[in-house]
Amino acid sequence: FGILPRYRIRIADLDMEIFGAIDRVDINVDNPNKFRIVDYKTGSRRYFEKKLRTNMGSRGNPDYDYSATEKFQFYIYKRALEEVLKTRSDLYPNPEIKEFTYIFADSYTSSAINIEFSNDFIKEIESRIIDLLNLDILEAEKEVMYEADVYSKCSYCDYKPICMADKEEVNKELEVE
Repeated sequence: FGILPRYRIRIADLDMEIFGAIDRVDINVDNPNKFRIVDYKTGSRRYFEKKLRTNMGSRGNPDYDYSATEKFQFYIYKRALEEVLKTRSDLYPNPEIKEFTYIFADSYTSSAINIEFSNDFIKEIESRIIDLLNLDILEAEKEVMYEADVYSKCSYCDYKPICMADKEEVNKELEVE
């Protein structure tokens, strides 16, 4: 499909204008109305997937929940492709975008992550997006508490290099109170 023209997509009550390019769109050989979006990533899979999903299973038997994601790129791309396909109903009268695949350039054992789009999954993602859009940021900020002893969230935070949350500073504030 090449570089996308500007499209408007609606998520909840928010209209968003998007443009750019989708790395790759695969069309199912047996059913040309079924599609898969592929996005190439140059970074590390290990780092990326920490925000993409949570592991609901055990170490030897992982069960990933992608609906608890902090990343919504796959959903935005799905919505964008739906808009593109509306303009090509002559070729694809009943399009279904069935999955999204991230492919990583790193040497991690399995360098791909597949996300399947079921109706329940999409409803859960849309519900999470609506909750985020309706969030009163100023009110929610009052509820945020940095816990200096919980480093797992900080380890994978994109803002770690510039974040002012520092264990020594937090301890000083607690001592003053």
